[in-house]
Amino acid sequence: MERSPKADLPIPLNYATPRIFFRGRYQCRNWLQLGGCIGLFAFAAMFAFAALQWRSVINSLSALDDIPILSLLAVACALLSLAFLAASAYVIWTYVEGREWSVLITEDVISRAGRLREWREIERVYAVHFASGVNVEFILRHASIPLPRAVELHPLLSAEQYSNLARILQEHVVPRHPHLKVDPQAMHSSS
Repeated sequence: MERSPKADLPIPLNYATPRIFFRGRYQCRNWLQLGGCIGLFAFAAMFAFAALQWRSVINSLSALDDIPILSLLAVACALLSLAFLAASAYVIWTYVEGREWSVLITEDVISRAGRLREWREIERVYAVHFASGVNVEFILRHASIPLPRAVELHPLLSAEQYSNLARILQEHVVPRHPHLKVDPQAMHSSS
């Protein structure tokens, strides 16, 4: 047994670590993220405007004290406005900070930003070809609505890199998880 240099814990010499087939990164600096932020700001402005409108309606009907629903609508719109404003501030903060997450595809899991998806949970792995490259996506097996989950790489892969990754997954992961389907070629985003 060897000793760990950082801790006084024994490290077994016969441990097995999963093979890493792909190691990449995802960085929060893209134009799509800023477009989403503009949308969040628009929703925040819309709900703030609605809250002000309901407030003016309440003030004009101040003689009637038995209209609590209008007050609730004004408060709800104001809270929604604050929520959208907070979400857009978070998106801007991650963009300015240039936050970066690691992406790993191993023989056991797909990991992005610390979120692990085991291969037994995944039904299909495929890639979508965009003008700037190829992005890897997957679909969960037992999801009530089978929505694609993007691995979101930055920079995107080339078609050849994805084909190599698909071949490796076919050789090493599919035999252990026969339910898994891996598309060998990237499909175009328009299809």
